[in-house]
Amino acid sequence: MLATEDLPWGTWGIECDSDSNIPEHENKRFSVANHVRAIADMIALGRFSVAQGSSEDYLDGHDYDEEIVTHIAMLKDTDNWDDISRFMEQEYGETWTRVKSV
Repeated sequence: MLATEDLPWGTWGIECDSDSNIPEHENKRFSVANHVRAIADMIALGRFSVAQGSSEDYLDGHDYDEEIVTHIAMLKDTDNWDDISRFMEQEYGETWTRVKSV
């Protein structure tokens, strides 16, 4: 599990004490990330091969691109920024270029 305080987003995209059914953890409550937050976390952690194509695979297109790129831009001062930015350019193109330059 990832601690939310390790990233600049706090509890954005996290459902605290979710009653979602998590296999092998029935009747327990956890904080659960929505798909957009989970994708952003994977990118922040440098898990690009897992995050690649996720907008198409899990979000049914590009409706959430703006939300993702805005939050990823908050990582500008992290050690792996160059790798993140390269991935985002490849994955989100013009949307990333516009947001990262602000």
